[in-house]
Amino acid sequence: MFRMLIFAKRRQDLSYDDFVAGYESSHVSLVDTLTRSGLHKEMRAYCRNYLRHDHALSTPGRHVDFDLVVEAEFACAEDFALTMRNIAGDDEALDRVNADFDRLLDRSSLRYVVVDERDGGPLPTSR
Repeated sequence: MFRMLIFAKRRQDLSYDDFVAGYESSHVSLVDTLTRSGLHKEMRAYCRNYLRHDHALSTPGRHVDFDLVVEAEFACAEDFALTMRNIAGDDEALDRVNADFDRLLDRSSLRYVVVDERDGGPLPTSR
């Protein structure tokens, strides 16, 4: 298993709702299209987490410099590397991905972090 987190900030001129709607409609669809074409290896998990900076329970006064955390899980690291090579080697696919990112994201904010996920320990028992 190979899991990574991708951090990104939305374009400054996009509202939260427009960003979420745009990412869910175009980028998720683009990933699906690239997966069906064979350029993008199938993911075991693809979870998008949109941060609610304005929520009452979000910690105020602490700046978090991203709006989206994507959890992407592949069968192995080579599947992710192959996906990146495939897209980089296909001008049409690369143009589509870049155009979609440019439409939605502050590209300079993109950060990729490989994680070693662990589940929590046993749950406490009630007394």
